[in-house]
Amino acid sequence: MSKLISRKLFLSVLGLLGTAGILSAAALSTNYASVFLENLKIGGSYNLTQSANYPMWVSWKGEGRVKVRIVPTAPRSDELREGYEPIPDVSWVTFSKNDLELLPDETEYLDVILNIPADQKYLGKKYQCYLFVSSIPDTTGPGGGLAISLGLKGKLYFSTDRKPPTLQELRQLKQQEARIRQGVIVQPEKFMFEVLEFSTGSAQIEITEFEPLKIINSSPQKVQVSIEIINPEDFGINVPRDYQKGLLGELKLNKQRFSLKPDGVENLKIFWSGHEPKARKFYALRIYLKSPTLEIVKFVRIYLN
Repeated sequence: MSKLISRKLFLSVLGLLGTAGILSAAALSTNYASVFLENLKIGGSYNLTQSANYPMWVSWKGEGRVKVRIVPTAPRSDELREGYEPIPDVSWVTFSKNDLELLPDETEYLDVILNIPADQKYLGKKYQCYLFVSSIPDTTGPGGGLAISLGLKGKLYFSTDRKPPTLQELRQLKQQEARIRQGVIVQPEKFMFEVLEFSTGSAQIEITEFEPLKIINSSPQKVQVSIEIINPEDFGINVPRDYQKGLLGELKLNKQRFSLKPDGVENLKIFWSGHEPKARKFYALRIYLKSPTLEIVKFVRIYLN
């Protein structure tokens, strides 16, 4: 992406932040109340986390665990902002994940990705799309869940440039699209574990016994990986309700710094050691990923039940 395109995209979102606020429905909320993007090039793929430093977050303040789904939808004609048309195809908008599972007071982040086809009929247009965030009751966990579903309609407004991209801009857009597709995957983003018994009042448990923490480098370049056990609140991560912040020294990893070759995979082990817990505990890992074309931070949450 050219610096000009990136700057316009960033300033458009930045200018919005002071007025948009947060969209809420009872205990469910998101920061994507209304997002405006301007002068996007046809044929471009725009990850709003990377391009505009504006990830989407969804927060849950209700009781019990809740499942949340996020899907793009086209507005009806009577819902359109003046001067805008419905998005021609909702498949233009995708998310890094469509389904979330949230505990009380928990917030999750995801990427919103906008793909505009390279068709000149889309030049100089203004489009509107809803980002529909809905809850799905989950009454299987402790404390039950919602009796009804809640829904939010975030709004995404964007305009396309009147001119097609130049050859240089087209190359940059293709490089940007490749970077979006070929990133680094961290799986899973959450671990739930239990301490079943203690032989002498303390124990060491491998949290990853049945499923490792997997880091997959799907990019064409070597990636440097650095993992640290963090105080979640220092990075804006709320400790979920009914959980206490665990001690940093209670977690250990078998490896915290390494490099991954292209198409490389690293399976990591996480260990918990401590005394019999008197309450549920919450921990977080920060994973910093860097290559010549990527600089990404991901977080992994760990819950002791």
